[in-house]
Amino acid sequence: MEWIQAHWTPGRTTVAPARALVAGCGTGAEAFAFSRRFPHAEIVAVDFSRRTIERAREYQQRDRHRRNVRFVVADLSAPGLERLIGGNFDLISCYGVLSYVPKAGRAFENLSRCLAIDGALGIGVNGAGHASVGMRAALPGFGYDVSRFADEPRVWQVLSLFDALLGHTQLAERVAARSADVVASDIFGALIQDLPLSGWVRRARSAGLHFQNSFSSHWALRLTVEQGLCELLMPRSRARVSALLETLRPAPFHMLLFTRQPVVDPPWRRPKAVEDWRPLLTGLFPLKRRPPLSGALRTVRLDSSAINTRIEWPMTQWQRALLCGADGRRAVRRILGAARAEVPPRDVAEFLYVLHQLVVIAMLPPRTPDR
Repeated sequence: MEWIQAHWTPGRTTVAPARALVAGCGTGAEAFAFSRRFPHAEIVAVDFSRRTIERAREYQQRDRHRRNVRFVVADLSAPGLERLIGGNFDLISCYGVLSYVPKAGRAFENLSRCLAIDGALGIGVNGAGHASVGMRAALPGFGYDVSRFADEPRVWQVLSLFDALLGHTQLAERVAARSADVVASDIFGALIQDLPLSGWVRRARSAGLHFQNSFSSHWALRLTVEQGLCELLMPRSRARVSALLETLRPAPFHMLLFTRQPVVDPPWRRPKAVEDWRPLLTGLFPLKRRPPLSGALRTVRLDSSAINTRIEWPMTQWQRALLCGADGRRAVRRILGAARAEVPPRDVAEFLYVLHQLVVIAMLPPRTPDR
């Protein structure tokens, strides 16, 4: 959630949506988590299975703090979803669902219609690197129909064989270590859509949604920062960097963020113009201890407990001044002017670009004369 807020409402440490939708809620675990986090929000939770919705309502009756959740039986791709659950949701979460929806394009259209103009949609979907891609192709050679799951000893032996051949040594990697329910839906099943990033982005774009970023990007970007290589990505947007990573290594699972409003990127090709933009700390990497502004080179530690990431970065005096001055009100040149720092615009743009890619800061457009 902190990662979503860093893109959606950067700089605000506490953001409570007035209305939130959990699309594909199962027995309600995610909806109840939203209820705890946003106790004053109206939360609607939808699932196509009447049985799971009944179970969720049973859980709800046991805890009075869960009463702000409304459970609804509905198909995400069916016409009239907005009439059934309402619209104007500030936040929509659809995790582990769309890969199994036959008409995912229509589901995207429904979710887009239900989303507020300034809202955020987070989805979790299978990628082209998902284990089911190869395993579903190999299972018929062992006599199994991938559309039907039989919980028998031999099928687990075959899955263990696949894990061994693929080098799945970690428990989280091993398909044969998962529960029967998970294997029945993630490996077997009549329909599993394992699409590359471009496929999911294309479907969302057709529904009027704009791709913001992929959650997995920060892991790779941290390594580029440590090796001093991140500047080579300029002037690619966050979305284009995510696409590059997908090209190099197709992801097994995507956690993606979309909005109805287009993404506005700074003019990275024109470093001088970047100095008119206003940097703003997103809160994803909170500065618990303000680094000293004096001294030539000091190591600044950026910690994010939300995404379990730490970066130790030797910064010059002017870099520390920009980081500490990123309040969203002052333009880059004003911050540097107050620090009495004269730096080549290219160096400034490269530094801000790295912070922007890491979602340490957001870059706000220049103020218009009437603001």
